[in-house]
Amino acid sequence: MTSNTTAKKRRALADLRLSQSCFHLSAYINTTNLSQNEIVAELERIIWQSENLLLRQWPIGKAKSFLNPIRNLVQKPEMLMSKGAGCWGLFRSSKAFLLKKLPVYTPSFSVIADSFHIKPILKAAQAEMDSYILVLSKTKVGLYRASLTGLRCVGQMNRHTSNTNTHDMLSKYLWEHATVDWIDDWLNDVVENLNIPLLLIGSKDDIELLRNESNYPNILHDAVEQEIDVQDVANIRRALHSISHQVEKKHISRILKQLQRASVGGMAEFDLHRVALQAAQRNIARLYIAEDQHIWGLLNRKNGTFILHPKQKDCFDDDILDDLAELVLQNGGEVALLPQSQMPNQAQVAAILKSRASKYSKARLSIPGFTL
Repeated sequence: MTSNTTAKKRRALADLRLSQSCFHLSAYINTTNLSQNEIVAELERIIWQSENLLLRQWPIGKAKSFLNPIRNLVQKPEMLMSKGAGCWGLFRSSKAFLLKKLPVYTPSFSVIADSFHIKPILKAAQAEMDSYILVLSKTKVGLYRASLTGLRCVGQMNRHTSNTNTHDMLSKYLWEHATVDWIDDWLNDVVENLNIPLLLIGSKDDIELLRNESNYPNILHDAVEQEIDVQDVANIRRALHSISHQVEKKHISRILKQLQRASVGGMAEFDLHRVALQAAQRNIARLYIAEDQHIWGLLNRKNGTFILHPKQKDCFDDDILDDLAELVLQNGGEVALLPQSQMPNQAQVAAILKSRASKYSKARLSIPGFTL
C-alpha cells in the first residue's frame, strides 16, 4: 500500500472524524434492485432501530430531533435514486448530517455508537483505484483521473498520424518514438503527481509501445486491450471496474506474502487480544480486518482491553474491528479490508507490527499456497 493510498484514505475519512457529540449514526443502504417504496421501508427500519437505542439514553424529543434528517429522506426517497442504484452512506452526529454515494457494494445495515462506523468507507477507498487512465484510440488520446470521488476528464488531444510509409521499419520506428515523446511531454504538463499509477486502454500494439518506450514512472502492468472512444465515459468506467478486480487479486496476494514474511520474523499478530494491545501501544504498521465480520463490544483504546457482547447491547457498543481500524489510522498506521475467506488462519484480524512485541509468542500462520 503506497503513501498516496494511505493519504487518500485519511482524506476520505476526514469528514467522519470523531466529533464532540455523544452518539453517531452510521447507516448504509444498498438501493440496487430496490423500488422507491422499498427504500422508504429501509429508511423507516433505520429510524425504528436507531430510536430504540437512543431512547435508552435520551428523552424522546432529543432522539426524534436527532433522526429528523433521516425522516426528511423518507419524504424524498428520490434523493437516493438520483445518481443511480448503489450503496449510500448516511452519517449523522448532533452537529452534522452527511449523505455519501459509495462506489462499492456493502450490505444494508445501521449502527448507533460513540463514533462513526468506517469499514465500508475504507472498503470504498481501497476498491476505487486512485489512478490516471490513458485512453488511446486511432485518432485521439484522452486522459482521465479516477479517484474515490469519481471519474474526471483531464484532457484530450488529437493523435498525430503518420505521413510516411509505416511499412518501412525505420520510418515506423521514428514515428512510434515521436508519438511516445509527445504523449510523455503532454503527461508531464497535465499530470499532478507522476507517482500516481497510469492505466492504459487501447490496442495491443499501443499498449506495448507505451509500456516499452514511455518515461512515465508508474505504468500499471495490467491494461485493457480494447479500443474505446476517448469520450465514451461509460465504457471507460466498465474497463476500470474490470481491471480493478484484477489489481485487487494481486493486491491480496501481496498482502498474504507480506504477512507470511512478517510471521516468520516474529513481526505479525493474528490474535484479537494481542492485536488490540499492540494497537493501543501504537505498534501496528498495517492492520488487516475481515470486511464481512462484526464483533460487538466495548474497546478501551488506552490499554487495548475489551468486553465482547453477542450483539449490540446499547449506544456505547460498537464493532471492535471498526474501532481498531480507527485507532490504527489515528496512530499513523495503514488499514485494509480483506474478505473473511482470504484472511490467514481464518482470523478476523491480522497485523504487521512496527517492532517485535516484548512478549511475543510465535503464531502459527496457515495460508493456502504458502508454507513456513
